[in-house]
Amino acid sequence: MNKILGIFLFAMLITGCSESANQDAESMAPPIVTTVTLKPQIIEISENYPARVKAFRHAEIRPQVGGIITERLFEQGSEVTKGQALFQINDEVFQVELMDAKASLDKAEAEAMRAHNHVNRLRALASSNALTKQQLEEAEAQYQQAIADIAQAKAQLTKAELDIAYAQIKAPISGRIGQSFVSEGTLVSPSDAQLLALIQQVDKVYIDVKQPLSQIEFLETEAHAQNLQYYDQSRVEILNSNGTVYDVKAKLLFTELDVNETMGDSTMRVEVDNTNNRLRPGMYVRVKVTFGEIPEGLLIPVASVSRDDLGNPQVMVINSDEVGEYRSIQIGQQLNGFYIVKSGLSADDQIVVEGYTRAEEHSPITIKPWNPNLQEKYRLNDTMQAQLNEIMTMIQQAE
Repeated sequence: MNKILGIFLFAMLITGCSESANQDAESMAPPIVTTVTLKPQIIEISENYPARVKAFRHAEIRPQVGGIITERLFEQGSEVTKGQALFQINDEVFQVELMDAKASLDKAEAEAMRAHNHVNRLRALASSNALTKQQLEEAEAQYQQAIADIAQAKAQLTKAELDIAYAQIKAPISGRIGQSFVSEGTLVSPSDAQLLALIQQVDKVYIDVKQPLSQIEFLETEAHAQNLQYYDQSRVEILNSNGTVYDVKAKLLFTELDVNETMGDSTMRVEVDNTNNRLRPGMYVRVKVTFGEIPEGLLIPVASVSRDDLGNPQVMVINSDEVGEYRSIQIGQQLNGFYIVKSGLSADDQIVVEGYTRAEEHSPITIKPWNPNLQEKYRLNDTMQAQLNEIMTMIQQAE
Protein backbone atom coordinates (compact mmCIF):
# COMPACT_ATOMS: atom_id res chain seq x y z
CA MET A 1 0.00 0.00 0.00
CA ASN A 2 2.91 2.37 0.73
CA LYS A 3 4.17 1.74 -2.79
CA ILE A 4 0.78 2.60 -4.27
CA LEU A 5 0.52 5.74 -2.10
CA GLY A 6 3.93 6.87 -3.28
CA ILE A 7 2.94 6.39 -6.88
CA PHE A 8 -0.18 8.54 -6.33
CA LEU A 9 1.78 11.33 -4.65
CA PHE A 10 4.31 11.32 -7.49
CA ALA A 11 1.54 11.46 -10.09
CA MET A 12 -0.23 14.31 -8.30
CA LEU A 13 3.04 16.25 -8.10
CA ILE A 14 3.57 15.87 -11.84
CA THR A 15 -0.01 16.85 -12.58
CA GLY A 16 0.14 19.86 -10.27
CA CYS A 17 3.30 21.12 -11.89
CA SER A 18 1.75 20.67 -15.34
CA GLU A 19 -1.41 22.51 -14.36
CA SER A 20 0.60 25.32 -12.73
CA ALA A 21 2.59 25.76 -15.91
CA ASN A 22 -0.58 25.80 -18.00
CA GLN A 23 -2.21 28.37 -15.70
CA ASP A 24 0.85 30.65 -15.89
CA ALA A 25 0.78 30.44 -19.67
CA GLU A 26 -2.94 31.16 -19.78
CA SER A 27 -2.60 34.13 -17.41
CA MET A 28 -0.05 35.70 -19.76
CA ALA A 29 -2.16 35.21 -22.90
CA PRO A 30 -4.83 37.79 -23.87
CA PRO A 31 -8.31 36.77 -22.74
CA ILE A 32 -10.51 35.14 -25.36
CA VAL A 33 -13.86 36.78 -26.17
CA THR A 34 -16.55 35.82 -28.63
CA THR A 35 -18.18 38.52 -30.70
CA VAL A 36 -21.04 39.06 -33.11
CA THR A 37 -21.48 41.75 -35.76
CA LEU A 38 -24.89 43.41 -35.79
CA LYS A 39 -26.92 43.33 -38.98
CA PRO A 40 -30.31 45.02 -39.49
CA GLN A 41 -33.16 42.58 -39.97
CA ILE A 42 -36.91 42.32 -39.96
CA ILE A 43 -37.94 41.64 -36.36
CA GLU A 44 -41.26 39.94 -35.88
CA ILE A 45 -42.88 41.12 -32.65
CA SER A 46 -44.81 38.14 -31.36
CA GLU A 47 -45.70 36.53 -28.08
CA ASN A 48 -46.67 33.02 -27.05
CA TYR A 49 -49.44 32.79 -24.47
CA PRO A 50 -50.87 29.81 -22.57
CA ALA A 51 -54.66 29.55 -22.72
CA ARG A 52 -57.63 27.20 -22.74
CA VAL A 53 -60.35 26.71 -25.32
CA LYS A 54 -63.93 27.82 -24.67
CA ALA A 55 -67.04 26.86 -26.60
CA PHE A 56 -68.44 29.51 -28.93
CA ARG A 57 -71.86 28.95 -27.34
CA HIS A 58 -73.05 26.58 -24.67
CA ALA A 59 -76.52 25.94 -23.31
CA GLU A 60 -77.46 24.14 -20.12
CA ILE A 61 -80.61 22.11 -20.69
CA ARG A 62 -82.98 22.63 -17.76
CA PRO A 63 -86.74 22.06 -17.37
CA GLN A 64 -89.14 25.01 -17.37
CA VAL A 65 -91.95 22.93 -15.86
CA GLY A 66 -91.92 20.14 -13.28
CA GLY A 67 -92.83 16.53 -13.88
CA ILE A 68 -91.63 13.01 -14.59
CA ILE A 69 -89.25 12.43 -17.53
CA THR A 70 -90.98 9.88 -19.74
CA GLU A 71 -88.60 9.75 -22.70
CA ARG A 72 -85.16 10.83 -23.86
CA LEU A 73 -85.35 11.84 -27.52
CA PHE A 74 -81.69 12.27 -28.52
CA GLU A 75 -78.55 10.19 -28.92
CA GLN A 76 -75.92 11.08 -26.36
CA GLY A 77 -72.80 12.66 -27.90
CA SER A 78 -74.55 13.48 -31.18
CA GLU A 79 -75.07 16.69 -33.10
CA VAL A 80 -78.43 18.35 -32.45
CA THR A 81 -80.15 21.25 -34.18
CA LYS A 82 -81.96 24.21 -32.70
CA GLY A 83 -85.56 23.27 -31.87
CA GLN A 84 -84.92 19.52 -31.78
CA ALA A 85 -86.84 17.67 -29.06
CA LEU A 86 -84.57 16.32 -26.32
CA PHE A 87 -86.76 15.19 -23.39
CA GLN A 88 -90.46 14.56 -22.87
CA ILE A 89 -92.10 15.31 -19.52
CA ASN A 90 -95.41 13.70 -18.59
CA ASP A 91 -98.01 16.29 -19.69
CA GLU A 92 -101.26 14.66 -18.51
CA VAL A 93 -101.72 17.21 -15.72
CA PHE A 94 -101.05 20.03 -18.17
CA GLN A 95 -103.66 18.65 -20.57
CA VAL A 96 -106.26 18.76 -17.79
CA GLU A 97 -105.25 22.32 -16.93
CA LEU A 98 -105.61 23.22 -20.61
CA MET A 99 -109.17 21.90 -20.73
CA ASP A 100 -110.01 23.79 -17.53
CA ALA A 101 -108.59 26.99 -19.01
CA LYS A 102 -110.68 26.56 -22.16
CA ALA A 103 -113.81 26.04 -20.10
CA SER A 104 -113.05 29.13 -18.02
CA LEU A 105 -112.64 31.16 -21.19
CA ASP A 106 -115.97 29.91 -22.59
CA LYS A 107 -117.66 30.81 -19.33
CA ALA A 108 -116.13 34.29 -19.28
CA GLU A 109 -117.16 34.95 -22.87
CA ALA A 110 -120.74 33.84 -22.13
CA GLU A 111 -120.90 36.08 -19.06
CA ALA A 112 -119.57 38.97 -21.10
CA MET A 113 -122.24 38.45 -23.76
CA ARG A 114 -124.95 38.43 -21.11
CA ALA A 115 -123.57 41.61 -19.53
CA HIS A 116 -123.33 43.28 -22.95
CA ASN A 117 -126.99 42.53 -23.79
CA HIS A 118 -128.08 43.76 -20.37
CA VAL A 119 -126.27 47.06 -20.88
CA ASN A 120 -127.91 47.55 -24.28
CA ARG A 121 -131.37 47.07 -22.79
CA LEU A 122 -130.69 49.53 -19.97
CA ARG A 123 -129.40 52.13 -22.39
CA ALA A 124 -132.69 51.94 -24.31
CA LEU A 125 -134.62 52.46 -21.09
CA ALA A 126 -132.34 55.27 -19.99
CA SER A 127 -133.46 57.36 -22.94
CA SER A 128 -137.04 57.35 -21.63
CA ASN A 129 -135.94 58.05 -18.03
CA ALA A 130 -137.28 54.65 -16.92
CA LEU A 131 -134.23 53.94 -14.66
CA THR A 132 -131.63 55.81 -12.71
CA LYS A 133 -128.16 56.73 -13.92
CA GLN A 134 -126.62 54.62 -11.16
CA GLN A 135 -128.29 51.44 -12.44
CA LEU A 136 -126.86 51.98 -15.91
CA GLU A 137 -123.36 52.63 -14.52
CA GLU A 138 -123.45 49.41 -12.47
CA ALA A 139 -124.47 47.39 -15.52
CA GLU A 140 -121.66 48.92 -17.58
CA ALA A 141 -119.18 48.11 -14.80
CA GLN A 142 -120.31 44.49 -14.77
CA TYR A 143 -119.78 44.35 -18.51
CA GLN A 144 -116.22 45.73 -18.17
CA GLN A 145 -115.59 43.17 -15.43
CA ALA A 146 -116.74 40.40 -17.79
CA ILE A 147 -114.31 41.66 -20.46
CA ALA A 148 -111.49 41.56 -17.89
CA ASP A 149 -112.46 38.01 -16.98
CA ILE A 150 -112.09 37.04 -20.64
CA ALA A 151 -108.56 38.48 -20.72
CA GLN A 152 -107.65 36.59 -17.57
CA ALA A 153 -109.08 33.35 -18.94
CA LYS A 154 -107.09 33.81 -22.15
CA ALA A 155 -103.90 34.29 -20.11
CA GLN A 156 -104.59 31.11 -18.21
CA LEU A 157 -105.22 29.29 -21.48
CA THR A 158 -101.94 30.58 -22.91
CA LYS A 159 -100.06 29.45 -19.80
CA ALA A 160 -101.60 26.00 -20.04
CA GLU A 161 -100.57 25.78 -23.70
CA LEU A 162 -97.03 26.88 -22.80
CA ASP A 163 -96.81 24.26 -20.05
CA ILE A 164 -97.68 21.59 -22.57
CA ALA A 165 -95.13 22.99 -25.01
CA TYR A 166 -92.46 23.17 -22.26
CA ALA A 167 -93.20 19.55 -21.34
CA GLN A 168 -91.26 18.72 -24.48
CA ILE A 169 -87.78 20.14 -23.83
CA LYS A 170 -86.11 21.35 -27.04
CA ALA A 171 -82.58 22.38 -27.95
CA PRO A 172 -82.12 26.17 -27.71
CA ILE A 173 -79.02 26.12 -29.96
CA SER A 174 -77.39 23.82 -32.49
CA GLY A 175 -74.28 21.95 -31.43
CA ARG A 176 -72.99 18.78 -29.87
CA ILE A 177 -74.88 17.43 -26.88
CA GLY A 178 -73.08 15.44 -24.23
CA GLN A 179 -74.31 12.84 -21.81
CA SER A 180 -77.76 12.87 -20.24
CA PHE A 181 -77.61 13.50 -16.50
CA VAL A 182 -81.13 12.14 -15.92
CA SER A 183 -82.96 9.03 -17.06
CA GLU A 184 -86.58 8.15 -17.72
CA GLY A 185 -88.66 8.18 -14.55
CA THR A 186 -86.74 11.05 -12.92
CA LEU A 187 -88.79 13.78 -11.28
CA VAL A 188 -87.48 17.16 -12.41
CA SER A 189 -88.27 20.73 -11.42
CA PRO A 190 -87.22 24.20 -12.66
CA SER A 191 -85.56 24.80 -9.28
CA ASP A 192 -83.26 21.76 -9.54
CA ALA A 193 -79.51 22.44 -9.38
CA GLN A 194 -78.77 19.46 -11.65
CA LEU A 195 -78.98 20.22 -15.36
CA LEU A 196 -80.41 17.63 -17.76
CA ALA A 197 -77.69 17.90 -20.43
CA LEU A 198 -75.24 20.34 -21.99
CA ILE A 199 -75.03 21.51 -25.62
CA GLN A 200 -71.85 23.16 -26.90
CA GLN A 201 -71.34 24.83 -30.25
CA VAL A 202 -67.74 24.16 -31.27
CA ASP A 203 -67.65 24.84 -35.02
CA LYS A 204 -66.19 28.09 -33.69
CA VAL A 205 -64.42 28.51 -30.36
CA TYR A 206 -63.11 31.32 -28.22
CA ILE A 207 -59.69 31.51 -26.60
CA ASP A 208 -59.09 34.19 -23.98
CA VAL A 209 -55.44 35.08 -23.29
CA LYS A 210 -53.92 37.43 -20.75
CA GLN A 211 -51.60 40.15 -22.03
CA PRO A 212 -49.31 41.91 -19.49
CA LEU A 213 -49.67 45.67 -19.20
CA SER A 214 -45.91 46.11 -19.83
CA GLN A 215 -46.29 44.50 -23.25
CA ILE A 216 -49.33 46.63 -24.07
CA GLU A 217 -47.33 49.75 -23.29
CA PHE A 218 -44.38 48.52 -25.39
CA LEU A 219 -46.60 47.84 -28.41
CA GLU A 220 -48.32 51.20 -28.12
CA THR A 221 -44.95 52.97 -27.87
CA GLU A 222 -43.55 51.16 -30.91
CA ALA A 223 -46.67 51.79 -32.94
CA HIS A 224 -46.64 55.48 -32.00
CA ALA A 225 -42.99 55.72 -33.06
CA GLN A 226 -43.97 54.22 -36.44
CA ASN A 227 -41.39 51.49 -36.04
CA LEU A 228 -43.97 48.74 -35.87
CA GLN A 229 -45.57 47.85 -39.21
CA TYR A 230 -48.85 45.95 -39.63
CA TYR A 231 -49.80 46.79 -36.02
CA ASP A 232 -53.49 46.80 -36.94
CA GLN A 233 -53.25 43.40 -38.66
CA SER A 234 -52.25 41.06 -35.84
CA ARG A 235 -51.78 37.46 -36.96
CA VAL A 236 -52.81 34.61 -34.68
CA GLU A 237 -51.71 30.97 -34.65
CA ILE A 238 -52.88 28.20 -32.32
CA LEU A 239 -50.28 25.66 -31.17
CA ASN A 240 -50.53 22.47 -29.17
CA SER A 241 -48.39 21.68 -26.13
CA ASN A 242 -45.60 20.37 -28.41
CA GLY A 243 -45.45 23.58 -30.45
CA THR A 244 -47.19 22.17 -33.54
CA VAL A 245 -49.48 24.66 -35.28
CA TYR A 246 -53.11 23.60 -35.68
CA ASP A 247 -54.58 23.87 -39.17
CA VAL A 248 -57.26 26.36 -38.12
CA LYS A 249 -58.06 29.98 -38.93
CA ALA A 250 -57.89 32.37 -36.00
CA LYS A 251 -58.31 36.10 -35.59
CA LEU A 252 -57.95 38.57 -32.75
CA LEU A 253 -61.38 40.00 -31.97
CA PHE A 254 -60.56 42.64 -29.37
CA THR A 255 -58.52 43.52 -26.30
CA GLU A 256 -60.36 44.46 -23.13
CA LEU A 257 -59.98 48.10 -22.11
CA ASP A 258 -59.91 47.28 -18.40
CA VAL A 259 -56.71 46.11 -16.72
CA ASN A 260 -56.88 43.57 -13.91
CA GLU A 261 -55.93 45.40 -10.71
CA THR A 262 -54.37 42.31 -9.12
CA MET A 263 -52.49 40.71 -12.03
CA GLY A 264 -51.82 43.82 -14.11
CA ASP A 265 -52.95 42.29 -17.39
CA SER A 266 -55.73 42.64 -19.93
CA THR A 267 -57.75 39.99 -21.77
CA MET A 268 -57.47 39.39 -25.51
CA ARG A 269 -60.24 37.34 -27.10
CA VAL A 270 -59.37 35.15 -30.10
CA GLU A 271 -62.01 33.58 -32.35
CA VAL A 272 -61.07 30.34 -34.09
CA ASP A 273 -62.81 28.68 -37.04
CA ASN A 274 -62.98 25.11 -35.74
CA THR A 275 -64.97 23.37 -38.48
CA ASN A 276 -62.75 20.29 -38.25
CA ASN A 277 -63.37 20.05 -34.49
CA ARG A 278 -59.64 19.89 -33.73
CA LEU A 279 -60.08 22.13 -30.70
CA ARG A 280 -62.29 21.09 -27.81
CA PRO A 281 -63.55 23.10 -24.84
CA GLY A 282 -61.16 22.93 -21.93
CA MET A 283 -58.10 22.01 -24.03
CA TYR A 284 -54.77 23.57 -23.10
CA VAL A 285 -53.20 25.37 -26.08
CA ARG A 286 -50.67 28.08 -26.79
CA VAL A 287 -51.62 31.17 -28.75
CA LYS A 288 -48.96 32.89 -30.84
CA VAL A 289 -49.91 36.48 -31.63
CA THR A 290 -47.76 38.39 -34.10
CA PHE A 291 -48.44 42.06 -33.46
CA GLY A 292 -46.29 43.51 -36.23
CA GLU A 293 -42.78 43.88 -37.61
CA ILE A 294 -39.85 46.23 -37.10
CA PRO A 295 -38.47 46.59 -40.64
CA GLU A 296 -34.79 47.27 -39.80
CA GLY A 297 -34.18 46.30 -36.22
CA LEU A 298 -31.11 45.18 -34.32
CA LEU A 299 -30.99 42.19 -31.98
CA ILE A 300 -28.27 41.46 -29.42
CA PRO A 301 -27.89 38.28 -27.32
CA VAL A 302 -29.08 38.57 -23.75
CA ALA A 303 -25.71 37.21 -22.58
CA SER A 304 -23.93 40.25 -24.06
CA VAL A 305 -25.69 42.78 -21.81
CA SER A 306 -24.23 43.80 -18.45
CA ARG A 307 -25.09 46.63 -16.05
CA ASP A 308 -23.10 49.65 -14.98
CA ASP A 309 -22.91 50.97 -11.42
CA LEU A 310 -26.27 52.70 -11.84
CA GLY A 311 -27.97 49.58 -13.22
CA ASN A 312 -28.15 50.84 -16.79
CA PRO A 313 -27.59 48.30 -19.61
CA GLN A 314 -24.28 48.31 -21.44
CA VAL A 315 -22.29 46.15 -23.88
CA MET A 316 -18.62 45.87 -24.74
CA VAL A 317 -18.00 47.03 -28.32
CA ILE A 318 -14.88 46.24 -30.34
CA ASN A 319 -13.50 49.55 -31.61
CA SER A 320 -11.26 50.26 -34.61
CA ASP A 321 -8.17 49.30 -32.58
CA GLU A 322 -9.70 45.85 -31.97
CA VAL A 323 -9.95 46.37 -28.24
CA GLY A 324 -13.11 46.48 -26.16
CA GLU A 325 -14.86 49.49 -24.70
CA TYR A 326 -18.16 49.68 -22.86
CA ARG A 327 -21.08 51.56 -24.38
CA SER A 328 -24.40 52.42 -22.74
CA ILE A 329 -27.47 51.29 -24.66
CA GLN A 330 -31.23 51.17 -24.40
CA ILE A 331 -32.92 47.84 -24.87
CA GLY A 332 -36.52 46.86 -25.50
CA GLN A 333 -38.45 43.63 -25.43
CA GLN A 334 -36.72 40.27 -25.04
CA LEU A 335 -37.39 37.82 -27.88
CA ASN A 336 -36.10 34.22 -27.76
CA GLY A 337 -32.86 35.02 -25.97
CA PHE A 338 -32.26 38.39 -27.69
CA TYR A 339 -32.93 42.00 -26.79
CA ILE A 340 -34.30 44.55 -29.25
CA VAL A 341 -31.88 47.49 -29.42
CA LYS A 342 -33.65 50.82 -29.04
CA SER A 343 -30.56 53.06 -29.11
CA GLY A 344 -26.80 53.09 -28.57
CA LEU A 345 -25.78 50.64 -31.32
CA SER A 346 -25.67 50.73 -35.10
CA ALA A 347 -25.44 48.24 -37.92
CA ASP A 348 -21.99 46.60 -38.33
CA ASP A 349 -21.06 47.24 -34.67
CA GLN A 350 -19.11 44.30 -33.25
CA ILE A 351 -20.09 43.45 -29.68
CA VAL A 352 -18.69 40.97 -27.16
CA VAL A 353 -21.07 38.18 -26.20
CA GLU A 354 -18.91 35.97 -23.98
CA GLY A 355 -15.72 36.82 -22.11
CA TYR A 356 -16.24 40.52 -21.35
CA THR A 357 -15.92 39.74 -17.61
CA ARG A 358 -12.33 38.57 -18.24
CA ALA A 359 -11.45 41.42 -20.58
CA GLU A 360 -10.50 44.96 -19.63
CA GLU A 361 -11.30 48.09 -21.59
CA HIS A 362 -8.64 49.08 -24.12
CA SER A 363 -6.57 45.96 -23.33
CA PRO A 364 -5.43 43.23 -25.77
CA ILE A 365 -7.93 40.46 -26.40
CA THR A 366 -8.30 37.45 -28.63
CA ILE A 367 -11.46 37.66 -30.75
CA LYS A 368 -13.42 34.64 -31.89
CA PRO A 369 -16.85 34.51 -33.57
CA TRP A 370 -19.75 33.70 -31.30
CA ASN A 371 -21.58 30.46 -32.04
CA PRO A 372 -24.88 30.19 -30.13
CA ASN A 373 -25.08 26.45 -30.83
CA LEU A 374 -21.58 25.66 -29.62
CA GLN A 375 -21.46 23.48 -26.52
CA GLU A 376 -18.14 23.21 -24.70
CA LYS A 377 -16.91 19.69 -24.10
CA TYR A 378 -14.81 19.03 -21.05
CA ARG A 379 -12.17 16.31 -21.55
CA LEU A 380 -8.64 15.42 -20.40
CA ASN A 381 -5.79 16.54 -22.62
CA ASP A 382 -3.43 13.92 -24.10
CA THR A 383 -0.74 14.36 -21.43
CA MET A 384 -3.13 13.98 -18.51
CA GLN A 385 -4.81 10.99 -20.12
CA ALA A 386 -1.42 9.26 -20.59
CA GLN A 387 -0.51 9.92 -16.95
CA LEU A 388 -3.80 8.46 -15.78
CA ASN A 389 -3.31 5.35 -17.91
CA GLU A 390 0.19 4.85 -16.45
CA ILE A 391 -1.10 5.15 -12.91
CA MET A 392 -3.85 2.62 -13.54
CA THR A 393 -1.30 0.17 -15.00
CA MET A 394 0.97 0.52 -11.95
CA ILE A 395 -1.93 -0.08 -9.60
CA GLN A 396 -2.87 -3.27 -11.44
CA GLN A 397 0.74 -4.52 -11.31
CA ALA A 398 0.99 -3.80 -7.57
CA GLU A 399 -2.14 -5.84 -6.92
